[in-house]
Amino acid sequence: VLTLAMAAHLQRLRYEEAHGRATWADAVTAAGDSAAGLRALVRLASAWNQPEDTEAALQALVERAPASVWAYAALQNLFAARRDLRRLWDLHDRWVRQMPLDDQVAERWIVLGCMLNRTSPELVARAEAIHAAQPNDPAATVALAAVRWRTGAPRETLGLIGSLADEERAKPSAALWLGLAQADLGNRALSRAALLVAWRVGLSNEEIALIQGAAAKAKFELPPR
Repeated sequence: VLTLAMAAHLQRLRYEEAHGRATWADAVTAAGDSAAGLRALVRLASAWNQPEDTEAALQALVERAPASVWAYAALQNLFAARRDLRRLWDLHDRWVRQMPLDDQVAERWIVLGCMLNRTSPELVARAEAIHAAQPNDPAATVALAAVRWRTGAPRETLGLIGSLADEERAKPSAALWLGLAQADLGNRALSRAALLVAWRVGLSNEEIALIQGAAAKAKFELPPR
């Protein structure tokens, strides 16, 4: 495995990018189900500043050694930096099953599902259960508010966001769902105020589309980000 990894690195140093990618894929394959071997590949790729190789080794880890929880967190950081919500969703859909008692992972899974319109009875039930157990937790409240908006209950979204403390309600993560719900209910001024909080640098394409759709519904033009 390490011989193949070194060969891939040397090929890249000689500007043989295609060969380097293929040899690295061979190294990941050769590691098999060895968590130690895959961890070594992750460390090497990170040291060599090869994010694609790092991702490939991490992806193999979560698939072949799913108990390697740190690999999920590392992949989350990579995908979040790219604002790749679809890859984040796929990751969390696997992660939430590997760690079914981790509410923070579930909350992120729920919100991602709502952003991507991938809700399910399982997701809705989990959002309801987390909020019922932790009704004063802001993340649980925002997750259920997202579910209520996505399932066509904007008034319930308003009630949930309205239950948050002022500083929590003013955060972009809450303002997004508030603005979407207000737009659906025809409250243009209130929708505009909330959406402008959510409208910021670093949004994913999916978030941009949601906000732009609500702004069109509320009949106002968003400023440049």
